[in-house]
Amino acid sequence: MPIDSSSGSLIDIGANLTNGAFRDDLAAVIARARSVRLAAIVVTGTTVEISEAASGLAAEHPDFLYATAGVHPHHASDWSEASALALSQLLREVRVVAVGECGLDFERNYSPPDAQRSCFRRQLELACDVGKPLFLHCRGAHRPFLEMLDQFRGRLPKVVVHCFTEGVDEARAYVERGWHIGITGWIADEKRGGALREAVRQIPLHRLLVETDAPYLVPLNKPDARRRDRNEPAFLPWVAKKLAECRKQEESLIAHATTRTSLEFFDLAGPAQLADIYNYREVTGRMSTSGQPNEAQLAAVAREGFAVVVNLALHNEPRYSLADETGVVRSLGMEYAHIPVQFDKPTQSDLLAFFSTMEQHRDRKVFVHCAANMRVSAFVGLYRSIVEHLPDEQAFSVMKTIWEPNEVWSRFIAEMLAASRT
Repeated sequence: MPIDSSSGSLIDIGANLTNGAFRDDLAAVIARARSVRLAAIVVTGTTVEISEAASGLAAEHPDFLYATAGVHPHHASDWSEASALALSQLLREVRVVAVGECGLDFERNYSPPDAQRSCFRRQLELACDVGKPLFLHCRGAHRPFLEMLDQFRGRLPKVVVHCFTEGVDEARAYVERGWHIGITGWIADEKRGGALREAVRQIPLHRLLVETDAPYLVPLNKPDARRRDRNEPAFLPWVAKKLAECRKQEESLIAHATTRTSLEFFDLAGPAQLADIYNYREVTGRMSTSGQPNEAQLAAVAREGFAVVVNLALHNEPRYSLADETGVVRSLGMEYAHIPVQFDKPTQSDLLAFFSTMEQHRDRKVFVHCAANMRVSAFVGLYRSIVEHLPDEQAFSVMKTIWEPNEVWSRFIAEMLAASRT
């Protein structure tokens, strides 16, 4: 059933709830996850037997739990064609939403490398056949991992590299291939998480997902948490909190974006709607505004009959921007205008360029966005006051529902209004 992504809730894309650590209190663990407003949990499968158990658990909680089905590289030596048949049958179930956890682990080598490669290749073939996303594991095997996946280019379904712990270079390689990246409590480990904290600043927001990997990797920013404590899905907000801190973004933005991305990644919701876009506002019948939309959300913009997309954010801001927004918008049959406005230094020339663009398209439906609908709501307020001659209270009514402008923007708005009235 569709999951509501509008309430600031989170989705845990990877929790090992079949692990013996939860044997005695699983019902309470699930109840606590609900109590912190998690929207859903994806239960990880790591062997055929565990995948079957994960699917069974999901069947007991059809409104809250989903499952993956796969064989972890640690268990690659146990792989057989019977494994392939069993996974194929599991993947026919609606509640089984991904192939995995599978991949390569040359750090521990619990199974020989050749056995890992064979097991991984067979699961890649299976994912290509069934079309369900891949939930992947990589440790100490970055180059061979990429080499194997690149052999399937053009055939691969969606990919998430789960429990990512590496640095900027590895993250860039995954993002360039269009993959997603799962962030766990590793990000809050001050001793081991430095490279990851640097990497997440460079990963586009629409490529990030959050997970606990419970019972492992308890987030150490949680008060009184100790490294060997049992982790559980109810602690996921601490992962999101640290991610927001590292990226210097609001927790509400992280929650909204990662939840919406999770829904789209695992096909847990219908087509994106305008209301799914961060800080979406309908200003008039011909103009709407928002924060940064992703590709699916831009498709929703096109479906709603918008003719022009105007972007006031910076194209080179990796925390927000799409890699090729120009191409995406034009492929959807819309025109694209980019007016990059520095958030800490808006200028009158920026504003006049915006006015000119809006006037050029006065009789068309225009969708205006930036990163969080702060720049845009201020510019739209000025446009409605100065160009459309609305009373300031009405002109800035949308902006007031989004933010209280800081000193830079308060001064800028006042100066632009004063200049227009002299």
